[in-house]
Amino acid sequence: MALRKIIVVLFALLIAFSGMAYAAGDDFTFSVVSDTHLIKNDGGPFRVYPSVRRIVSDIINERPDFVVHCGDMIQTRYSKPNTDQSIRDMWDMFDESVYEPFKKAGIDMFIAKGNHDVVFNAKTIFPERWRDRKFAKGLTGEDICRYYSFEHKGCLFIFVDDSAIAMTSEQVEWLRKKVDEGRNYRAVFVVMHIGLKGSERHPDEKAIEPVRQILSEAPYRLTVLSGHHHKFDVTDFGNARNIIIGTAGKEKGGAMKMDVSVRGKEVFIKTCIY
Repeated sequence: MALRKIIVVLFALLIAFSGMAYAAGDDFTFSVVSDTHLIKNDGGPFRVYPSVRRIVSDIINERPDFVVHCGDMIQTRYSKPNTDQSIRDMWDMFDESVYEPFKKAGIDMFIAKGNHDVVFNAKTIFPERWRDRKFAKGLTGEDICRYYSFEHKGCLFIFVDDSAIAMTSEQVEWLRKKVDEGRNYRAVFVVMHIGLKGSERHPDEKAIEPVRQILSEAPYRLTVLSGHHHKFDVTDFGNARNIIIGTAGKEKGGAMKMDVSVRGKEVFIKTCIY
């Protein structure tokens, strides 16, 4: 049965801008996906969800400025480590179904690491896969493997590594400086995997608190994009609005992608269910 796309939500988020001038030509749209994961084939090898292939095809046809992936690109186990080869095989499947189609279409994909991307021995294989890749905005794979930011049409995009919830003091201070710089931009987006709500699987609330405080106390409104929870949600933490996107990888319907459009002084969010 063919997957059917249903647009279920369309709303605007008012955001605080700086005094930066902007023109109609500065309006743009980017797509957001998360938790593509992989699925077991009747207990055998992993395979790609059909919903992921459909979402990738739709994004390519819609031609956004770029794609944001909020992490958990592959599906490593927590019960015991996967073999190095099985992890490389998973990345091969991800590349074939997601990364390479976007690359061929000339659409850059910027990523935040998910917990499944770097658990156990996957942590050492992740940079092996990503470090030599080239991206727009002057970014390299070395940047993608850590935490990074870029500018686009007067907006600032900040990608942090919360794959283990706790962040190094170095990253926290870097984030603090980036958020302060954000007052000079038209709009600010922070991309994470687990997000400001924390996680029942990683219940250490104290670990996320410094990040939650920095973002909630920003001197302007900003948008946090995250995944992990596999369910759409919008929660305000002070001046930070955390939008959680549902999973793109789902077997029996309910998979999601999201389109974010910046138009003038508003951010429009459109979610599409498959």
